[in-house]
Amino acid sequence: MQLWFDRMGFPILTIPQCALEMYLWPFTKFQLEQFLVETNAFTDSWYEELILLNPRQSYTQISPSTVVHAFATGLLFREAELITKWRGEGFRLPIANEWRSLYSFLNSCTIEAVDLESVVKTGPSPPARALFGAISQTSTLAWSKLSLMHDGLVEWVITDQGPAGLGSPSYELYPNLWDPMTDFVVPISSTERIKYFGFRLVRTISQNGST
Repeated sequence: MQLWFDRMGFPILTIPQCALEMYLWPFTKFQLEQFLVETNAFTDSWYEELILLNPRQSYTQISPSTVVHAFATGLLFREAELITKWRGEGFRLPIANEWRSLYSFLNSCTIEAVDLESVVKTGPSPPARALFGAISQTSTLAWSKLSLMHDGLVEWVITDQGPAGLGSPSYELYPNLWDPMTDFVVPISSTERIKYFGFRLVRTISQNGST
């Protein structure tokens, strides 16, 4: 497993064991704002609607208690798909079995504190550096916790029956007892904005780690 950073300084994990690369975190508001600047795909009022669901937090003020506000939530499935096209380079929304394989693999991995410290110093963006610091204070050093696949958001995935969500969201967003290995979360309507729904980008790689 290898961690590296994209052009905006956000971390990506290469996991040959799952034949996938995944963004370490769900899509953030910082990335969403860059998408809006480059594409002008949505109006200011559209973004304001999202902010009402889950208020924006400046990266300079991110703390363990406000981490969830850094992430882009409330997006509809079709909006998340549009953003994947902007990101390009083969990144997409995960299939449910892929998400679960990543979750299971990361649950089996631990992090050495010294390794994490050295990674953070290699040059992520200021928002990513702030997120590393805040998330690492809220959880034990486990990849499933650092990645927020546990105690983060419900994330859009693709199933044979259509879009659904997987994850166990932070209790600050929505108290729950969902087990992402068994429970799907399906919105009542395709137009329903849900404050604890976000998404994560993945892409397929070969078993030797090449894309």
